[in-house]
Amino acid sequence: MDKSFVQERLTDSVNKSIIQSIISLAKTLEMSVVAEGVETFEQYTFLIEYRL
Repeated sequence: MDKSFVQERLTDSVNKSIIQSIISLAKTLEMSVVAEGVETFEQYTFLIEYRL
């Protein structure tokens, strides 16, 4: 997942929906997701919440 989605996640609800969709699609396809640009604890906890 491109870092622009992760970094803008807190300020943009569209990016939040995209992140959730990417994770959901990956789970359905039994694939892993790698997130780039995780720089804050807030970003990390958001991604962990959705089981990245």
